[in-house]
Amino acid sequence: MRKTTTRQRKQGTKATMAEAAKEAGFFSEPKPEVRVNPKTGKPIDDAVGDELKRLMGITPEDFIRVWEKADTIEEVAEYFDASVGWTGRRARKYRNKGVSIRHFPITRTRQPLDVDSLNALVESLKEEADGDVAEGKEAA
Repeated sequence: MRKTTTRQRKQGTKATMAEAAKEAGFFSEPKPEVRVNPKTGKPIDDAVGDELKRLMGITPEDFIRVWEKADTIEEVAEYFDASVGWTGRRARKYRNKGVSIRHFPITRTRQPLDVDSLNALVESLKEEADGDVAEGKEAA
């Protein structure tokens, strides 16, 4: 009688495991097809894909009509239910291709720094820390 090798025994085990899995019904239904982004290799979420299709469906003519009538980039973004970043990128794309659409002024949402009050805050915190050290407490 011939002796079996380890490789032959493993292959036999794999075959019986696959047969058992088939009998149990693990392979009865095909896996759903997953769409993959060709650039990144990551799966595409259908909701993101639908949103992108909707935004890509906006014609250049419609975009430019809304852009030229609006007062701010935020109004354009709100009209198309898109982000301000997407809206600005779309406008820049058209400008780079030679379309002479107007530039909106940059809107600042942040408050300007009140340097004097911030310096006063720093000084008061330093005085508190010096007072704590003088009393024997260590600053945290």
